[in-house]
Amino acid sequence: MRGGVPLRVSTLELFFDLVFAFTLTQLTELLARHLSLTGVAQVLLIFGVLWWMYGGYAWLTNTRTPDRTPERVLLLVGMAGFLVVGLAIPHGFGPEHADSGAALGLGYLIVVLVMSVEHQGLMGEIDELFVLPEARSQGAGAALLAAAEAELLQCGCVRLQLQLAHGNTRARAFYERLGFAARAGYALLDKALR
Repeated sequence: MRGGVPLRVSTLELFFDLVFAFTLTQLTELLARHLSLTGVAQVLLIFGVLWWMYGGYAWLTNTRTPDRTPERVLLLVGMAGFLVVGLAIPHGFGPEHADSGAALGLGYLIVVLVMSVEHQGLMGEIDELFVLPEARSQGAGAALLAAAEAELLQCGCVRLQLQLAHGNTRARAFYERLGFAARAGYALLDKALR
């Protein structure tokens, strides 16, 4: 919702879904050419990466609706990256197809860079952070996060995001004490590193 008005899926978002569906169909071409355990492993590897990338874009378009020109342009560039990946998938493995492997990598790079632009730079993400119960309240969690932040800063990251289960108030309070805060339109806790 924006301003109390429910948002609808745009034609551009539906076109993005179509490009993603095309990319997935290319996995069947890869498997048909390499019907073996190696082929299955290659398909599963690429599918995992594609699903992760698509999930990121689905989340992004839900949090930053492509209703303005900058968001639309970035979504189109991301679509181009997915299209490059899709076209390269059938020949993406093996030394005889080095160009397709490079195209696969280039398409992936385009998709990831667009995500970085949307987040104002490279971003680190902690999916889950667990501290053993006997080590809690002794500074272990704070030390782990400080080490992660230092490493991410060295790598050029400008943000660190945490995923947090709804209702985990103790962890939320801990992260907020360390400077993390909810980011408008996002369900992740976020902390600027620069």
